[in-house]
Amino acid sequence: MKKIIIAAIAVLILGGATMFLMLSDNNAIPPDEPNGPTTAGRPIDINFDDVTAIDFTPRMGMAYTITITRDADGEETAALTPGRDGFDYQQVLLMRSATAAVALEHISLLRRNVSPDELTYFGFDEPLMQWTIHANGDQYSFEMGADAGGGDSVYVRAADGTNVYLLPFMSGILFARAEHELRLLRFLPDYASRVDALLSLNYFDIQGSRTPFSLRRMTDDEAEVAPLMAMYQFITPTTMFIESHYLNELLFDPFLGIGFSAVVEDDPEDLAIYGLDDPYVVHVRDIHGWEATLLVGNEHEHGGRYVKLEGFPTVFHDRAGDYSFLDINYTILINRLFWLHEITDIARVEWQFSGDLYIVEYDVTDDDFHATFNGGDISSNNARRLYQNTLLLHIHSRIDDDAMRGEHYGSITLFFRDGNTEELSFYVHTERILNARLNGLDLGLTVSRSGRHGLDDLLNRFDIVQAGDELPN
Repeated sequence: MKKIIIAAIAVLILGGATMFLMLSDNNAIPPDEPNGPTTAGRPIDINFDDVTAIDFTPRMGMAYTITITRDADGEETAALTPGRDGFDYQQVLLMRSATAAVALEHISLLRRNVSPDELTYFGFDEPLMQWTIHANGDQYSFEMGADAGGGDSVYVRAADGTNVYLLPFMSGILFARAEHELRLLRFLPDYASRVDALLSLNYFDIQGSRTPFSLRRMTDDEAEVAPLMAMYQFITPTTMFIESHYLNELLFDPFLGIGFSAVVEDDPEDLAIYGLDDPYVVHVRDIHGWEATLLVGNEHEHGGRYVKLEGFPTVFHDRAGDYSFLDINYTILINRLFWLHEITDIARVEWQFSGDLYIVEYDVTDDDFHATFNGGDISSNNARRLYQNTLLLHIHSRIDDDAMRGEHYGSITLFFRDGNTEELSFYVHTERILNARLNGLDLGLTVSRSGRHGLDDLLNRFDIVQAGDELPN
């Protein structure tokens, strides 16, 4: 069987059937054609309730049969055989094709008793579609010929018949389908909702881009001891926590929109023409055991991309997918905060460095703000900005587990209204870099002493407060 190559991808994009790409090849006008069709007559009248199967033989692609079964309640189900391995078929399209092939809506008689010599002019020597209806133990066969001219109808006849009919294009397109157009094209599992998908996906690995990376969803136990509210963590090229908002916006939202719009070619011999010889490689899995490796090739001339599943012999076109996530620079997804807490939950903060101890007592509600600094007055702006700058200490980098840790340098302790505490302590790693530990747990993270979100920047602000000046915002 000839491999399916859809040269008619533009037709698919417009919603047309592949078969009708061929119409323009056989649109010769037969001699002595009357001025218009007659309204009398149909090839045959068949009740669809009596139909058990329809055999379709399209000019392009494989022949197939749609079988109709009915349960005791009269509920109809359609199935396609022989199917392509690895695919299910769209029940709605199967039923639509079967009913349309029987109904032949708005068909009209054009000419009676056409001679065999004239049938070639109608395109019946190379029909676009042949189909045989099985009903009540009998068989009724038909052929679809060429475009009738003008692109609004096609010629139809009963097989071996001499009467020629006109079938509106929009009626014919409902069943003149190649087998691949009836396949159920699906990449992602059928998640119940976007939220369900986000809660299910737990691993991404993207290769072939300028900045390849891998990330995974942490376990509940890991998330519990993470420095801040984080669900995902990079595992290559570095181990860092991820900013959930940017992850959703730049990776998950585009990824959840990708899929397969149409089959381009089965059993391709040359992947290079699609850019799939050296593709982007996206490996993904979820908590339910689903796992897939998507190969992403060149952009298509009509938008979208050529895509293929690794190990699956079919090239697809995804015309709607947003593949901007392929070129994400992973560094913009890194969450660089150590911790994050509402100031209304805080009773006291202690900063202790080089023998100096700074204490701010907080009494903050939604309606009132009051604070003291080392037992004395402090403006609400300064108290608030000291706390904000404490939260804005940035993770600088990660160090190996076996790297040397130096002496204790200082600590910041948060005292919560509910009696709990959190301590961020610092140990010398290099002259400019400190190893930061949260609640005594060494996560291999560092903070810089210098820079806008470094520790020295925070400590210098206490000099401003002690001098009675206002901190910059």
